Amino acid sequence: MARKQQVPACPTPPVISRNLLRLESIAKELGRIYRAMRRGEIETQDGTRLAYVLRQLSDVLELLQLEARITALENQTAEESDYGNES
Repeated sequence: MARKQQVPACPTPPVISRNLLRLESIAKELGRIYRAMRRGEIETQDGTRLAYVLRQLSDVLELLQLEARITALENQTAEESDYGNES
């Protein structure tokens, strides 16, 4: 009969903010991860992975904000163009 290999217990993950829709929130979360790594609450390798994902989220958020601004400018330009063409 094969012996079952014991799986080591996973450490309790740190509390992660659920509101990551603002760059400020992402920055705060990065700070929490940094402090947790410094205190030894999470492994540096795990903290680095979390920070990487947060960086990706911030990049996506920035792109979404830029897209919204460009769309608003395009709409404004189109409205001004249409207004100038009315006789």
